[in-house]
Amino acid sequence: MTRALAIALLLAALPLSAAPPDLLDALRYQESRYATHAVHCNSDGSRDEGPYQLNSRYLRGFEIAYNHGHRINPFDAAESRRIASAYLDDLHRYLCILPQDCGVTRRLAWYGAVTSYNCGLLRYLKRAPIVSLEFARRVVDMAGYAP
Repeated sequence: MTRALAIALLLAALPLSAAPPDLLDALRYQESRYATHAVHCNSDGSRDEGPYQLNSRYLRGFEIAYNHGHRINPFDAAESRRIASAYLDDLHRYLCILPQDCGVTRRLAWYGAVTSYNCGLLRYLKRAPIVSLEFARRVVDMAGYAP
């Protein structure tokens, strides 16, 4: 089992809810400027696909965690939004239970979740790249969630 799949399964075990719609709209704008067929090729050979730029390396984990094991079409706007919402919410809830993040404001926790969405949870926990921190700042500012 890959680390990404293990994290996806762990996050899927947490109670379900959804990320705020205004935050999802800002995320979609910053990821793809609302382009349904947006594609970004990464240096590691993976691709960020669709309006929420779901990474091809993690699609299988998302399929298992959020789609009952069924294939995901990252270019389908509604399906992509549902996956992005569930994943972003899971990141938010996961960050809220970490000892170092206990007591953080709701807005700050969403900032961490968006940063993790952009660069990956493990990179965020180790040290998020500046570009991911700046990306998250744009998203939370646009949605009115600035810490």
